[in-house]
Amino acid sequence: MEAAERFIAQQLQSWQQHVAQTHELSFESLDAFPEPLFVLAETLKAYDFSYPQCQAIYQNRMAQPGTRYFSARYELILDRQRWLLELRQASSHAVQTLPDAPAIRYTPFFSLTLQRLENFSWKANPLVAYLDAAALIFPLTLRIWQPGDWFCPLGLGGKRQKVSDFLVNQKVPRTEKDRVYVLESQGQIAWIVGYRVDERFKITEKTQTAVRVEINPEQSLAETTFS
Repeated sequence: MEAAERFIAQQLQSWQQHVAQTHELSFESLDAFPEPLFVLAETLKAYDFSYPQCQAIYQNRMAQPGTRYFSARYELILDRQRWLLELRQASSHAVQTLPDAPAIRYTPFFSLTLQRLENFSWKANPLVAYLDAAALIFPLTLRIWQPGDWFCPLGLGGKRQKVSDFLVNQKVPRTEKDRVYVLESQGQIAWIVGYRVDERFKITEKTQTAVRVEINPEQSLAETTFS
């Protein structure tokens, strides 16, 4: 398997370098390969496109010019007999505010809902966080983490840790790191979404009201849009 992967990488190296330099994928060049869909998927996975997306992209290559496909960081635009690859511009969904609970927001990867609860109990679930409402200052901010971010991971006794170091320790794959969101209160990270609550916002025996935050990966912004 390793030998096969090395062989494939070598065979595709020239093509992938051309794509990286020109940001263009022509139908003619792609169809020159024996398995064009496989080559397309192998090329676009470096730009965060999934295999199902690549199937749709290839099957709809004769669709209306201007059709766009989105990954976390890139968009692929269908032109005549080619696709154009561009870095995505910051959208209104990159940074979102939550004025108060209840609320719901959508990202390209999940939906996030907030609820206030006075009677609550919980069990460990990476998709759900319980935060002390008294420690939060609204509006909250939902955004993708940035280099230099830090928080106080629950379980470290209030010690600070860079988010980048935390993600390394959690063995988060490099392709997933660009999709990690944080929930902020007045510039302080309350939750690394889906991973760890901050010590400063945890539930304690003195908590009277909790804010329950849940993400649902099955509800998100559409990954494909048509113009």
